[in-house]
Amino acid sequence: MSAPPPPQEAIGPLPRLLALVIDAAWLLGVALPWLWWTSPPGHFAPGAAGLGGVLLLSLLAVPCWLGLRGTLGQRLLGQQLVDDQGAPRLLLRQVLLRWIFAWLTLASLLYLPLWRDGGRHARAWHDRLSGTKLVERDPEDARSVPLRHWLGDLPLAESLWLYALALPLPLLLLLGALQAAAPLDLLVLRGGLLLALPGWALLLGLLLWGTVGCWRAAAQALPRRARRPSPAWRTWGARALAGLMAATGLTLLAVNAVPRVPEQLALLFGHDPLGIAEVSVSADGRRLHVKGALGLGSSERVQAALQATPQLRWVVLDVSDGRLPEAQRLAALLRAHDLAVRVGGECRGACLFAFVGGPRRQLLPGARLALQRLSAGAFNPPYQSLLNRALAGRLAEAGLSPHQVRKTLATPPPQAWSPEHDELAASGLISVPERPLDVELPDPQGAVVADYAEALSASQLWQALERRFPGMQALAAEQMAAASRQGAEAVQEAGQQVVAVLLPPLLARASPETRWLYAELLQAQMQALADDPAACRALLLGEPAAHRLLPRELAWREAEWLHGALQEAPRGEALRRPKAIEFEVIRRTLGQRAPEYLAGLWRPQGTPAAGEPDCARGRAMLAELGTLAAPQRRLALRLMFERE
Repeated sequence: MSAPPPPQEAIGPLPRLLALVIDAAWLLGVALPWLWWTSPPGHFAPGAAGLGGVLLLSLLAVPCWLGLRGTLGQRLLGQQLVDDQGAPRLLLRQVLLRWIFAWLTLASLLYLPLWRDGGRHARAWHDRLSGTKLVERDPEDARSVPLRHWLGDLPLAESLWLYALALPLPLLLLLGALQAAAPLDLLVLRGGLLLALPGWALLLGLLLWGTVGCWRAAAQALPRRARRPSPAWRTWGARALAGLMAATGLTLLAVNAVPRVPEQLALLFGHDPLGIAEVSVSADGRRLHVKGALGLGSSERVQAALQATPQLRWVVLDVSDGRLPEAQRLAALLRAHDLAVRVGGECRGACLFAFVGGPRRQLLPGARLALQRLSAGAFNPPYQSLLNRALAGRLAEAGLSPHQVRKTLATPPPQAWSPEHDELAASGLISVPERPLDVELPDPQGAVVADYAEALSASQLWQALERRFPGMQALAAEQMAAASRQGAEAVQEAGQQVVAVLLPPLLARASPETRWLYAELLQAQMQALADDPAACRALLLGEPAAHRLLPRELAWREAEWLHGALQEAPRGEALRRPKAIEFEVIRRTLGQRAPEYLAGLWRPQGTPAAGEPDCARGRAMLAELGTLAAPQRRLALRLMFERE
């Protein structure tokens, strides 16, 4: 009888280290979604949770050692794990011990003395403690493992799980991560292009190589299984699984990669298919208009315009699309130059991040802020939620409320969600003046009437006043410019003075319901100034300084009433003086002097008589009006407000 072959010697450190590098790269590639998820939003810096996930994922080595006698790197390099005597069958206890002590070997940074066991060949101490060793797979077969797999000479399980499924998986996840991260970072956008095009080609090659080898291995396994009583469903299932993996990869290639090839090639040659925003300066050199898409290079155009026109005061955005990194660079320019920003048309998608860079932000009447989420690709489910999480952090940093962040992320692209003006003001995305009729004043040094007119045009309330009373904005701008040397408070009061002049004709043509709402508002304003009779009388005489003493909530309540009154169609019937019988009704209802009190209670721009108007008597009379029947109350309001 021939003697049994001598046991194989253990493989030395260098081949094992190369297999370790392959396994580590595979492990990190498969763990990439988890590492991204455990990183802080906006930064890729995995913490303890991410590393713990990688540690748990490395337990996949245990079934590989038990079932396939090696990990991907080991089998790909022709290595296999056996016990001390060279037997291929291992115990679960052995491979678990090997997994634990292998991590300790890595923690020692592969300290060389741990590889010395007194023999001629180096052997790791985790192999000695677990009773295993790593040897060459088949020293008599000189063919490489990739070639043997392609020819179908490897076991079906190894071809299927390691080469058809496991090997392409990290590359597929890496390409998906590059596609998802590209909208967030300019470096990934440009650098990822150099990896994406060859990466998809390599993935296609790996999928075809893995599928063909698995198919051939299954074909060679069918005759062997035909001589056994067990059915051949496993081999057909292996073929189906390998084919499904290949079909999935080809589908992702067709859906995500192929449509993006023209765009990626254009970006590689320095041309952004989105285009570059048009940048122009107004004739007076005070406004910079940015229109179009914020493609790569748009911020450089804006920077050049800022350097050439130092007197700029406003940046007006009308942006339909853009790239997030470019918008963030534009925001940095706005902050550095302390420039206010306005939306003149639409600010969509990434434009939001440029808009929030302005220290003062306005939404011109008719303009809208369209919030839109980013897309990780046509079909990239592992990373769409991660991209949403990263975008949510940036939206929160931009100032969006939690509700606005959820609403934005719930809107599928290419659709967009436009919050209402009040919601934007409540969250601080647009600047809100302390008082509703106040505007963002220009620098008094060198400011002209046109500057004040432009400031008024940014207010929705002043726009509504202009539509009802054409020419009043020009009048207000002139008065505000005339008061510019007296300080900001005097300038705001000058604008308020114009509104005080317009209130009597507005109420004279208003409906009875609108008049009564104003009477209730007037009663609340008098109550707020009850401790200062002089200020209360000034309020009833329409003095702007008295209005500015009111609490902020009453000022905004008056603005809400004013906006509603301006939207109301004016009454077409002619004004007329009350008849004698109507005066008699008021006298019998509210007292003999009630008509005189009502007519003299609210007199904007009027000349006060001694001690009048009387706020205490006015509050009592307005309170009594609330108890009257509707016809009598309407008659009383006519005496107060219906004047020619």
